[in-house]
Amino acid sequence: MTRTVVITGATSGIGRAAAQAFAGRGDRLVLAARSPATLAEVREECRATGAPVLAVPTDVTMPDAVDGLARAALAAFGGIDVWVHTAAVMAYGRFDEVPERVFEQVVRIDLLAAAAVARVALRHFRAASAGTLILTGSVLGHITAPYLSGYVAAKWGLQGLGLALQQEARETPGVHICLVNPGSVDTPVYRQAANYLGRSAGPRCRSPPRNGWPGRWWTAPTGRAGRCRWAGSTR
Repeated sequence: MTRTVVITGATSGIGRAAAQAFAGRGDRLVLAARSPATLAEVREECRATGAPVLAVPTDVTMPDAVDGLARAALAAFGGIDVWVHTAAVMAYGRFDEVPERVFEQVVRIDLLAAAAVARVALRHFRAASAGTLILTGSVLGHITAPYLSGYVAAKWGLQGLGLALQQEARETPGVHICLVNPGSVDTPVYRQAANYLGRSAGPRCRSPPRNGWPGRWWTAPTGRAGRCRWAGSTR
């Protein structure tokens, strides 16, 4: 059975990978992100598999933008079965040194935009008595890391929001809320993050000990195997 899947944050990382995976199974896709050019690239990648694809340039932080995206999906495909929200940003720096506007923008995109998506998606799902909302959290919604206060605060907030929505969804058996909490993943988010540290930042991974030599910590914006911590951490 094919489904209509809306993906917000579809142009990179987990969102782009999700788009390719849904396209591979023949689902109808509605792809949304801020960059029209990159969105067109992903649209053509998915269309190459034979999947029907609609690309809608969207800034999820703008008023009525998410409602407009839902209307476009309904006009193109007649309904929405799955909504995947992956849009996120980061900013590195000590809390008191990150500009207030930057901190607030991280929270706006990583938490409030997710809430806006959830609100619109759930209205449609409840009207249809069916649908699945997938929110992308983070392992940093369960633990903390220095120099990522905005991102950590937003992901802890998203964790609480997701759990509350799951409890509320008990009243509508056909509506499902999924909260995915990945660890470090190979995405452009680390390279694109605002940086007020004055040095490089990102996940640090420890290579395994070998031939009696201890493991080595190294910084890399990838999700490779190993023990990881954040650059700049004292532990």
